[in-house]
Amino acid sequence: MSNFVFYLLISLRIILPPLIAITCHPLLSILLIEFVVDGLISPHHVATYSHRSLPVSKQNISKDVYDKPLDFWGQLWTMYPVWVSSSKYYHIFKNFRILINILFFSRVLSYILYWITYSRTSPTKNSNLFVMIPNVYLLVYLVIAMLSVLAIQNVPVVYFLFPFLMLLAIIKERQIHYPGTQWKKWIKKNKMEVQLFCNNDEKSQGLD
Repeated sequence: MSNFVFYLLISLRIILPPLIAITCHPLLSILLIEFVVDGLISPHHVATYSHRSLPVSKQNISKDVYDKPLDFWGQLWTMYPVWVSSSKYYHIFKNFRILINILFFSRVLSYILYWITYSRTSPTKNSNLFVMIPNVYLLVYLVIAMLSVLAIQNVPVVYFLFPFLMLLAIIKERQIHYPGTQWKKWIKKNKMEVQLFCNNDEKSQGLD
């Protein structure tokens, strides 16, 4: 990948989110920002590589150095119709403003903790932070926006779906940060820990 293409894609990830968030319905906005801008046109999705030598820094850096801040930038703009009362879609979040803010700032917390503990020599070391604090706000936001499109005003349905959305968010984050064999190793490890706990519990009951 040439330097021109690399910086063009980075520029698009900076420019497009505010344009999309200001003009589009929240459902279309979050789909475009999350799955097109932050997904398809990200440099590491266009070209496969683990590190990129940048002319500015003259050193190899992980994609996380530029990708995580740009992820945050895109997600920040999805909150435009939640925070800006002049937005024509501001009313959509009338009954969910507190919930979506809590979920968004929990996501912000995961970014802050990740950046504080970030290690250039081991950029994926603390990726488990995003599993511990999953991106459930994205899924809840999608549900709220979809209910608006379907003209459904059933507030309890969002809270009813919340546990399922939380589980789905954890699985999604786990798959992103621990793909393939790492995911299988994690399942195997936790399965062994559960079996060990059950065996110890049975032994303790036998002693009683």
